[in-house]
Amino acid sequence: MITLYHARGARSLRVLWMMEEMGLDYALTTMTFPPRATAPEFLKINPTGTVPALVEGEAVIFESVAAIEYLGAVHGPTPLVVQPTEAGFADYLQYLHYGEATLMAYIQAIVRYGLFTPNPAIAAEQTELFLARLDLVEQRLEGRDFLAAGRFTAADISVGYALSLAAFLELHTKFPPRVAAWWATLSERPAFKAAAAKA
Repeated sequence: MITLYHARGARSLRVLWMMEEMGLDYALTTMTFPPRATAPEFLKINPTGTVPALVEGEAVIFESVAAIEYLGAVHGPTPLVVQPTEAGFADYLQYLHYGEATLMAYIQAIVRYGLFTPNPAIAAEQTELFLARLDLVEQRLEGRDFLAAGRFTAADISVGYALSLAAFLELHTKFPPRVAAWWATLSERPAFKAAAAKA
């Protein structure tokens, strides 16, 4: 049985979304954020004290993108994963990691300086940088419905999660047009709605 340690709105939403898209059975343990402060015993599972933590047998994965890669590899095959032999594999890898390595770096700074340790100047700067990095997604979506291989994949989940946090921060009004339309489509997916509704 897969167990996912989750907090509402956290990166664990990526993993939850992937499992919902795949129709997997799982047990969900919902944590109060931040779990390292509210549930010290959780540090025995994830020493960093962050979510997600995906546990299956002896496998324990803390990184959200690694967790969705694991799910696709271990519980596939699934069309959510683009194989090395398929056209679009390089694009798939690029955007699978772009959602976390690039976009979330700015979102994390916006959350920190906009909400937790307010510094409006830094928050505004990071917002502009985030929106600038969306230009690559905007270009990628020209003539396409999804980011890679002509279908919805884990790359869309990865980038889509970053957009969900941006929308929570009310930045969706600044999304470029193709990104805005794409996000509207992603946010209506039944699996996303099911994942987002989990407490």
